[in-house]
Amino acid sequence: MQTYSEVISASARRFGVSESEVRSTIEALAEAGLRSPDENIRYFWRQVPCAGESPTAEEIIERLVFLVRAVHHSGEE
Repeated sequence: MQTYSEVISASARRFGVSESEVRSTIEALAEAGLRSPDENIRYFWRQVPCAGESPTAEEIIERLVFLVRAVHHSGEE
């Protein structure tokens, strides 16, 4: 299993950008979500556990992995 840093690094290579740009883009999405006029979108982003005021790229990836696994496992019986 890849670490979150490895996921960011692979994404940077895939899109031909720096790791810093990948992190900045992911974090900008979270900041935009937290400021969204749509309460449902703000609610989703507030559910991302984070140490600071807004989540880091790694915290976002970790939450998305958690959600994908939860959906995947809910279909298993």
